[in-house]
Formats: sequence, C-alpha cells, structure tokens
Amino acid sequence: DTEKVKAVTAELQKNYYSKPESLLLLIEITISHDDAVIRQLASVQALRLTSRHWSKIDASQREAAKKHILDSILSDQSAPSRHSKSRLLAGAIGLDLEDGEGQDFVRGLLSLNVGDNVAHREVGSYILFALLDNDPTHFVEQAQQLLGLVQKTVVDPASADVRLNSVKSIGALLMIVDPEEDAQSVQVIQQLVQPMVEILKNAISEGNDDYYRDVFEVFQSFLAYDSAFLGPHLKDLIHFMLELAVNNEVEEEARSQSLAFLSQCARYRRMKIQGMKDMGALLMVKSMQIVTEIETDDDDDENSPARTALSLIDQLANDLPPRQVIVPLLEQFPQFAQNPNPGHRKSAMLSLGTASEGAPDFVATQIQPLLPIVLTLLNDQDSSVRHAALVGLIHLADEMADELAPKHRELIGALLTNLEAVAGSTDSQSVRIIRAACGALDSLIGEGLDDELIKEFGPKLIVPMGKLLHHEDFSVKGGAAGAIGAIAAALGSEQFKPYFAEVMGALGQYVTIKDGEEALNLRSAVCDSMGRIADAVGAQEFQPYVMDLMKASEEALSLDNARLKETSFILWASLSKVYGKDFSHFLPGVFKGLFDCLELEEESLSIPGLTEEDIPEGLLISNGKKLNLKAAADDDEEDMDEDADWEDLEDFAGVTAVALEQEIALEVLGDVITHSCDGAAIEQYLADAMGKVSPLAQHPYEGARKAAISTLWRAYARVWQLYEESTGA
Repeated sequence: DTEKVKAVTAELQKNYYSKPESLLLLIEITISHDDAVIRQLASVQALRLTSRHWSKIDASQREAAKKHILDSILSDQSAPSRHSKSRLLAGAIGLDLEDGEGQDFVRGLLSLNVGDNVAHREVGSYILFALLDNDPTHFVEQAQQLLGLVQKTVVDPASADVRLNSVKSIGALLMIVDPEEDAQSVQVIQQLVQPMVEILKNAISEGNDDYYRDVFEVFQSFLAYDSAFLGPHLKDLIHFMLELAVNNEVEEEARSQSLAFLSQCARYRRMKIQGMKDMGALLMVKSMQIVTEIETDDDDDENSPARTALSLIDQLANDLPPRQVIVPLLEQFPQFAQNPNPGHRKSAMLSLGTASEGAPDFVATQIQPLLPIVLTLLNDQDSSVRHAALVGLIHLADEMADELAPKHRELIGALLTNLEAVAGSTDSQSVRIIRAACGALDSLIGEGLDDELIKEFGPKLIVPMGKLLHHEDFSVKGGAAGAIGAIAAALGSEQFKPYFAEVMGALGQYVTIKDGEEALNLRSAVCDSMGRIADAVGAQEFQPYVMDLMKASEEALSLDNARLKETSFILWASLSKVYGKDFSHFLPGVFKGLFDCLELEEESLSIPGLTEEDIPEGLLISNGKKLNLKAAADDDEEDMDEDADWEDLEDFAGVTAVALEQEIALEVLGDVITHSCDGAAIEQYLADAMGKVSPLAQHPYEGARKAAISTLWRAYARVWQLYEESTGA
C-alpha cells in the first residue's frame, strides 16, 4: 500500500527523525536487534541522522554510543550488518574530528589493526577504510603513520578481508598525499603496488569477483591522481593487465576490467605510454587478438572482453600517435583478413572500423590499398564475417566517404548481394545482416554518391528497401527507413517522384505507433526519413503529409523516448528549411516544445535507506522532468553551503541525456528562427527565446554552450536581415 507507506514515512520524518533522541533509539536497534537485516537498516537510517543530531547529544552519551557500536561490530556475525555499523561509526567519528575531538577513540580503533585476533583485525581494517572513505582530510597529518600501518596489514597472513580492506584504504589515502611535499609517502605507496597486484592475482584465481572488482577500482583511482604514485611500476602493471586480458582462462569480467584499466591508461597516461618502446603497438595488436573472440550473437552493449577490447582500440586511436597504434593495426590487417579463422577476419574489419573513428585523417590516407580486402570480406562465405564487414564499413563510410568513392560501385554491389542473400529470412543472423547493410547504405549514400551511380543504383535499392518496411523485425524496418531517406536525398525530387507516394504510404503507417520501445525507435527512424524526403521532394509535393506529421511529432514529445524527441526536433528543423515562412502555422507548438526542453533541469531524487550500491544507475522521467537517482544523504540545511565547494568542478560534469537534448533543441531553435520567423514571429517569440538561450551559453556541457552561442548569433543575424529587408538598407 503505497499511500500507507508514504503516510508512515511522513510521520517518521516529522515526529521522530526530527528529534535527537531518534538517533540514539536507532543506535540502540542497531546494536541490539536480533535480525541482521533490521540492524543494517537501522544503522543506515542512523547514519543519515548523524550530521543533524550527533552534536546535539551529550558528550558522555556520544562516547558511550561509539563504544557500544564498536563492541557490537566486534561481536556481529553478519558482514553486511558489520559494514553498515562501521559506516555509522565512521560518520560519527568524522563529526567529532571536525570539532577537534575523538582522536583518542581513533587511536584505539587503529590498534585493532595490529592485534592478534584475526576477527578484530578485519573489523579494524574495515573501520579504517570507512573513516578514510568518509573524509580522508581529517588524517592529513597522520598520512605517513597510516601508510605505515597499511603496509603491514596489506600482507596480513591470515585474512583476505584485512588485505582487501587495506587496498581500499590505500585508494582513499591517495587523496591526501602531496607528492611534491611528501616524497617518503610516495615511496611507500610505490612499494604497496606489488602487494596489491598479488591480492588481485589471488582474487582472480579464486574467482572472487567481489574482491577483484574492488581492487580494480583502486587501481583505476591511481590514474586519477599524480603519476608519481605508480612511478616505476606503470609499465609492469600495463603488461600484467594485458596478460590478464588476453588469457581466456580468466573470468570474462576480470578480463574486461583489465581492458578498462588499459583504456584509462591510454587516456590519462598517454605520454608515459608513448615513451614506452613498442607499447602502443603491443596494446593494439593484443586488442585485435581479443576481438577475434567476438560471438555472432554478441550484443553491442554487452561488456564482454571482445567488446571492451574494441573500446580500447578506440581509445588508443584517439589518444596515441598513429605511427604507434594505427600503423601496427594496418600491418596486421591483411594477415587477420586472410586468416582461415572467421574470428580473425571479423576482428580485421571491426578493428579497422573502430580505429577509423579515433584517427580518421590518418586512416583515410592509408585506406586505398585495403579496399580490395574490404570487398573480399563483404563477400566472405561466413555470414558472421560479412556482418562484421558491414559494421566496419559503416564506420569507414561515416568517417571517409570521399576516400571510398573509387570503390562505390563495388561496395554498393556487395551490399545488394548481402541483402539478396538473406531476402525473406527472419533468423537472428539474417536480421543482423539486413540491419547492418541498411546502415551501410545509409552511410555511403548519405555522404554522397556520384550522380551516375545514384541514377543506376537508386531504383535498384528503393524496391528492396520498400519491401523491408514490411519485415516483421522492427529494427529492420527502421534501418530500411533510414536507407530510403538517404536514397531520396541523393536522387532528388524528379528521380524520386515515381516512388514517392508508395514510399510515403508505407512509412506513414509507423508515424503514430507507440506500443513499446521498439515501436518508438521505429517511429523515430521513420520521422527522420520523412524529414529527408521532404527536403528531397520540396514543399509542394510534401504538403499533403505535413499536418499529420507535425501533429505526430508534437505528440512524440510526451512519450518519454529521448531518441524520438530528438528526431522530432530535427524534423522541425528540416521542415522549417523546406517551408520557410509558410511554416509559421506550426510555430506555437514548435516553440513550446523547444522552450520546454530548454527549461528542463536534472533533479536529484534521494531514496532514504539506500546506498549507492543498492540503486540503479541512470535517469527516471517523471512528469516531463529528468530525475537523477542517487543515494539518500543528509538533508541538514547547515550542510548545504558545502555544495559551493564543487562549483569549480563544473567543467568536469558528465554529458547527460538532458544536455544532449538541449544541444539539439538549441540548434533547431536557431534553424527555425533563421528560416521560418518573419517580423511578427520575431516580435512574438524572440524575447522569450533569448531569455532561455542566454543562460545556456554557460552550460557545463561544451556542446550545449557552443549551440547556445551559435543560436544567439543566428538570431541577431535574422533580426538584422529582416531589418535590411524592411528598410531596403
């Protein structure tokens, strides 16, 4: 009963949690209840209340509470309960330390780490980690002492838990060690790397994924801090991670974690890697070998070693000099492409396509000798190789269309052959090939074909694409719709006219579908295709379809599908260019949709009683607002000013779904103002538009900032243009 839960929660918040006594009662439940789950929940809630109520409790009661919590941790047989209590204790101690108190209690806790009792060492090491994780800045003066302590506990002979907790403490201590001021601590940290590697090896060999995930996370954190911490160990660590990654007897998750670490090395230690002889080449070739393991039914989003290796290839191509990574790939490409093992042939094209995104200019200069091999792979006898070749071709066509021009005829022919080979088939592999072939056609044709070629192949392509609009698979229909849009744009009005009515009839049935995510994605593809068709055939020919299409696009904004929303915006931009001032009938709905998007803000939704590990990642959409899920935190108003400490980090904000939507909305707004706003529309909408656009010129996301500034200039240019037209100046 949701309403009853809400009522009880409100009662607790208002009449119980608002009083300091509630914290002591929760602590009592934490240390005395028989049910471990209840103990854990009580300690989580108590932690939320510590910053609000801890200082209001009498000092003697605080000391007694800390002692009782510690005693209960030492006797608790439930690890989750112990850990949540340790977090509670660390939170309380942290508040005491802020007030200059609690040092004696901390010294007592540290003594647990070196006692003879193994269970006590496990508790002490976890509490130390919790203290450092809560706020390491309390221990800046004790950094050397704590490093000396973990230097002993990280090699604890009797407990893997103590060793793991020590590794996690090392990760937290990195934040408070200044390499320029404390060379001794840096040296100790460097000495801790080898024991950490041994702990990681043992966790992987034992298949303990919880342990090795934590150790990988700490190694990743090293890359966020000064390179001196890894010092002379970086090269050996890269070799170690690479050995893990290529070893297919190791668990897949551990291999993927190793590859993720290597990707971060390429990004954050690229100068170091450049200075290591042949390291870039080794990373690239080994990554290509891992990609050979890719499965036919490997989902694009799956975090398999092969997919993660492709991400590493992309990172290498982006961040390292082409001579160090692209040249080795190109040298290996013919050998991989001619290998009797289909996995190697797949790797050849997938690796080349992925690398072309990271270093398009260099690959473009080297692609010509490889095109005959690409064509051979597109006609490979193995269907999975053909699919990989199609995917690779999409990347190449997107990045270097001009360089592919000499082989356009052969490439289009190969795509038609692939489509004919699976015509009428509905099995999963055939669907993948059809989808990839449509994508390749979209990329090749969309980037521009020779006029003679499009005249020759356009009619040959329209018919099979039209048939695919009736395929049972939604993704195939979407791919066909995209290809048709590209073909229409390439053919132009006169040559596309014979197919126009039939194509629009076939596409039209999908303009309003909304039953499920697949349907909405198809609707998005159709919307995009129709925008390109409108641009191709012109305003008069497209007129019968405009009203229904605009109505559907405005409705699409309320369907909570980001892709469909963005496609609707782009459609408006296309139609505003096609119809110019005749688009004015739709301006009220268009401006409302764009303004609503520009006003969107990401809001944080706190969920009481949950930690970050308990909640899903991502965004919820509720009543048109983006809600960013996060674990509950203290809501004491006294702490709100601390948020100001993070303002300097705005430039490091991640690219969110809202930011991407707003970037597109800003660009479309500029198009609409430029192409469809006359003097009356400018008078009606411009002031509101500028009021919403101007603040976004300081958006944390660079793409949105650029789009906002561009739209401001375009609006100024449009006003000046209208002024000149009206005055004859």
